[in-house]
Amino acid sequence: MSLPGLKPTIEMETEPALRLVDRATGDALVISETESRLLARWDGVASATDLSASVFVEGLDVEPWQVEQFFSRLARAGLLEKVGPVVPDFVPAPSGIETAEDTVPCLRGDLIIKKSPTSRGTLEVTDPLSERTFTLYDFEVSIARMLDGKRSAAEVLSAANRLGIPVTLATLRTFLQQLKAYKFIDQSVTGGDSTWPRRQQWTVEVRELYQGALRLLRQGKYDEALGYVDAMKEADPGNQEALALRARIEAEAKGSLELKVDFETLHTPVTTAAVSAPPEVVAQILGPPPSDDPFASFGFHSAPPPADALPPLPAMFEPPAPAPAPNAPEPDDDVVLPPARSRRGLFIGGGLVLVVALGVLLRPVEVVTQVPCELQVETLGVPRASKAGTVKPLDVKTGTPVEKDRVLARIEPSEGSPMSLQMQLAEVQQKLDALPKPAPAAKVAKARAAVKKAQAAVTALEKQKRKASKKALVALEKKLKPKLKALELAQAALDALTADGARAGLMNELRALTEKKAAAEAEQEQAQVVAPVAGLFLAPLPAPEHLAENDAYGQIVGPQFKVTTSGSLEGAQTARFHSANGELEVTLEQGTARAAVTPALVGAKGTLELAHGKKPWLWSLF
Repeated sequence: MSLPGLKPTIEMETEPALRLVDRATGDALVISETESRLLARWDGVASATDLSASVFVEGLDVEPWQVEQFFSRLARAGLLEKVGPVVPDFVPAPSGIETAEDTVPCLRGDLIIKKSPTSRGTLEVTDPLSERTFTLYDFEVSIARMLDGKRSAAEVLSAANRLGIPVTLATLRTFLQQLKAYKFIDQSVTGGDSTWPRRQQWTVEVRELYQGALRLLRQGKYDEALGYVDAMKEADPGNQEALALRARIEAEAKGSLELKVDFETLHTPVTTAAVSAPPEVVAQILGPPPSDDPFASFGFHSAPPPADALPPLPAMFEPPAPAPAPNAPEPDDDVVLPPARSRRGLFIGGGLVLVVALGVLLRPVEVVTQVPCELQVETLGVPRASKAGTVKPLDVKTGTPVEKDRVLARIEPSEGSPMSLQMQLAEVQQKLDALPKPAPAAKVAKARAAVKKAQAAVTALEKQKRKASKKALVALEKKLKPKLKALELAQAALDALTADGARAGLMNELRALTEKKAAAEAEQEQAQVVAPVAGLFLAPLPAPEHLAENDAYGQIVGPQFKVTTSGSLEGAQTARFHSANGELEVTLEQGTARAAVTPALVGAKGTLELAHGKKPWLWSLF
């Protein structure tokens, strides 16, 4: 009979195998029991989400995107009458981040997270609204914990790599798409309550020890990781997470049956909505799947078929013959040989085994080697301070391309700077403004007359002194003292009315400071740090507050790293640099390896992954 949604000429057969047959063309497609149950429940119009929910009540746990993948297979085989079901709320889910500066979304605060009872390296995350549960690895939950709607993608990448979880922007996007598909992202806020209860604020020492222990655990260095945990307990004896981490490290050190898979492998972007993984990873999780299993490539959310659903062994693989009895007689020449037909079957079976073995040995595989390496920059020039003083950095960030003579920072002299001179000018002006205002003209004229009269009296006595005898000189000295005192008092009275002396002194000081400030500003224009050549500017770390004359201020480097390695690059087609601080695409050219300069990776050491193309598996062993 015809099936809803399929072409009218399509029928399902159960013998000799479960398959769909097109009576018009004779084409056939082998399907599994799971797929036949999906077809039995589909009415030709239901969406993938509805179909997944429909079979779930029958005990069949199939994700919506697995349903979509199966019907895509039917469409490619030309068996569908129209377009199959899709998952509109999963396939086009955007990550929400495009660049490293974008802010990551916020994880929902009502999710229920608990350890998986069946797998030590995973956790179960439950959506209380839809009552659906998904499984995430512990390192995925570590990264999900950073999604607070406030951090940038670059901050998440940096924090993840400090924990020993290699993450790139591309794999972070894929992971966010997965979380959005699960509806774990809070779309209504940019930052809110956390799914996890707030814990006591850790000190910098405790946080760094915890991160170091996690990183060493993921590298398999269990003894060193335990040392970090012990140090963490000494610094914070009541820390419960240290106890839990110690138990986890001890369990891992005893051996684990859990699959060792990293974040990069799990979330490498693919072109379909289904989660994929390398064939060897899938085989390690599920075992070798049957050839007709449509969900074999769906990664970690599929399960192998039950034993009774597997096809029987081919007839050529007979069970082994029983061992001879201990006292069995030795065969002699009278023993009858097997019939010729049996021998021919053995030859055919042996030939097939040989063909399969050759196929495995000659199967092309990607040959990848790894060698230690270091990233080195090409220094083109060193900017230096033209004067000694305090550094005033400009808005030139590290890694910025600069032209020759570009000003990178200004130098302000520690003494006699324009700013300090301006402060002195302000003080003098304040004193000048505090002087009293001039008195009425009549009073000032009377005071000036008094000064003039007193000055005349003093002048007359001094003339008499020059002509007087010694005896008369003593008498003149006695007369001169009260006259000088009267002149001093008269001048003081005049100054009190006009403040002419103080004003004149302050005006002279004001003029001198103004000239000094203009000279300092002219000198400061020349006190700066400039780029001696064009290139990429790498700022000094840490940034200095003071520089002596001719001190270095960062460096100007070329646009590419030189990747130095003790290994050979011969035969490599592509290369990629890996380290705890990040990754880089590497260009191979004429026996050298180069990569674009990234300030965070200057001087970084790591491994260079070299891809040599595909070769027969047997050749890759030599």
